[in-house]
Amino acid sequence: MLNASQIYEYNQERVAVSHMDELLLESVTDNNSKIIESAGMKKIRHLSRAIGNSLKVIYGYRCQICGEFIGEKYGSTLIHAHHIDYFTRSLNNNSDNILIVCPNHHGIIHDCNPIFDKKSKMYIYSNGFKEGLKLNKHI
Repeated sequence: MLNASQIYEYNQERVAVSHMDELLLESVTDNNSKIIESAGMKKIRHLSRAIGNSLKVIYGYRCQICGEFIGEKYGSTLIHAHHIDYFTRSLNNNSDNILIVCPNHHGIIHDCNPIFDKKSKMYIYSNGFKEGLKLNKHI
């Protein structure tokens, strides 16, 4: 259970990132993941890339939705880590809130903003289209 001070800090962190673009925030480089304190006790949470990078390795750089390793023929390990509940709203960087997706699915998710049903492991789009995970080792 969170105490009043922790709830206040959480809300402050939430406000600090709420105006940021999710795709931009996901692309921020993480050299020294940590919480930074400055005068006035404002804390800013930096994303730890280690979780997403570990999941990329677990999935062999394949998209959890389509199962494709799109960079293989090019000798590239291009793949994205996507927060199911956007980090800018949830501040949740836990592995159970991260999917490994190809750039195409990542772009579609951000463009259409479908609902992810964690029980069925499926995205539900506003037009009624449903798309589940082909690969799942952690959610």
